[in-house]
Amino acid sequence: MKLFLTIGLAGVMFATPVLADNATEGLRVAKITFSSIDGNGDGVVNQGDMDEFGESVFLGMDYDSNDRVSFEEFSDWDIGFEEAAELEGRPDAIITARRILFGMWDGNGDGELTKSEHRRAGMLDFNRADVDDNGILDEREFLLGYSVNIVMRGAIRPDVDVNAQ
Repeated sequence: MKLFLTIGLAGVMFATPVLADNATEGLRVAKITFSSIDGNGDGVVNQGDMDEFGESVFLGMDYDSNDRVSFEEFSDWDIGFEEAAELEGRPDAIITARRILFGMWDGNGDGELTKSEHRRAGMLDFNRADVDDNGILDEREFLLGYSVNIVMRGAIRPDVDVNAQ
């Protein structure tokens, strides 16, 4: 499953056309991620789509299959933001972004993510991003409201307003 998700996201990345010159690498990764979650290509994702994606992500991060994700496991898993940070000349920014995200999601602060903490974080992120409260996220809502996108893109390119793209 871990290999399938990684290969699947890599395939989407190479199949996606290059974005406009003014697009940042982080934005490119975020758009590719949205496209991979939007499996039927209708331009929106619902909570079920996000739950399914989140479950795959958790399994991909849980390298030792103990139903808990340590910060080390969390840091070893990536959908492309690490490469984006390197391409933008800010490879250390990804470390800070990962620490922030992990801290946000580790509800009890014990240094490990459980499936329920990860699922809860995903639901909270979805609800925060769903600004029109219609139960679905279009690409814009996902890009501007989902915490992974905000934290990663903001760390990689602090000089760019992530809400302006």
